Amino acid sequence: MAVVAAAAPAQGRAPRPGRGGPASVMALQRAAGNAAVARALAGRDAAPAALLRQPAPAPPAPGPAVATQGQVKHTLTLPDRKLGGQKDLGYAAAQFMVGGTVDLEVTPPQADPGTPTSGVTLKGAGGVNATEGDGRYQAEVTAEFEKRVGGVLDGCTPKAKVGGEAGADGAKLGLEFSLEGETFEPKFGITIVDLSKEDGLTFLTLEAGVDWKIREFPFTASDGAAIKVTPKATVKVAITPNYTRIAAQLAEGGRRGGGVGGDRGGAGRRAAAAGGRPHRPGHLHGRREGRAAPRDPGGRGRRAAGRDELRAGDDRLGAGPRGGAGP
Repeated sequence: MAVVAAAAPAQGRAPRPGRGGPASVMALQRAAGNAAVARALAGRDAAPAALLRQPAPAPPAPGPAVATQGQVKHTLTLPDRKLGGQKDLGYAAAQFMVGGTVDLEVTPPQADPGTPTSGVTLKGAGGVNATEGDGRYQAEVTAEFEKRVGGVLDGCTPKAKVGGEAGADGAKLGLEFSLEGETFEPKFGITIVDLSKEDGLTFLTLEAGVDWKIREFPFTASDGAAIKVTPKATVKVAITPNYTRIAAQLAEGGRRGGGVGGDRGGAGRRAAAAGGRPHRPGHLHGRREGRAAPRDPGGRGRRAAGRDELRAGDDRLGAGPRGGAGP
């Protein structure tokens, strides 16, 4: 009986581990060694290791729609000096003036809220406005828009402010629009109401001028507060309504309206007293205005009347009828 021998593995080549059972593993160990078999079996059974990646950075949080900031603001106001006399503009008067202020602004340390999505920062400020031997409490809210880049307004910051002040000598409330630059700040203001001992109560006074920032002195306090001192010189023109002339014009218009109405009533009463019918607008001798009387074509009526008068004159002179034969 023939014996079939199993073919020995080729010398120098390790059999590949498969599903042959323990016999194939032992044959591999004899050919490649225990360490190589362990590595081969571990590579076949173990799952591939997962790739480790760094987490993606979180997107920055969006800023608020409007940023807010609180300030303490004190102002030293120098009295205005008039340039020339007052200019009469009819129902208003214009006065050119020059003055000055020194602003002290203190901004406490505040957390950065981020860049506002609308580009607007609201700044609320309060303090004292000191003048010659007197002072008023002042408060204002300023909407500061994003600084312009490029173009004619490069480096300028548009601002809109509403504010007021009150003290023992009066009070004031107004609006102001300005365009702040590095050195100059053109501005236009409307004083809604102004109550003072000198001028009494005034309304809607307009002011247009330019602030010249002489220099800025910035400081930083030990607690991190930002301090800024800014002296300014101002040239402006104030336009004040002439209330006396406006009131006189309104009164004159009222008298004119009352006179027309009184005349109409008097005409009606006079017609009623005379027993006649009062004249009504739109009627003329029983006919409506706008309808012309019938015309006399060629003026025949006037010519006939003229001939009759001539005949009457000839008869009085004894000439006889015109056109007859002589004696």
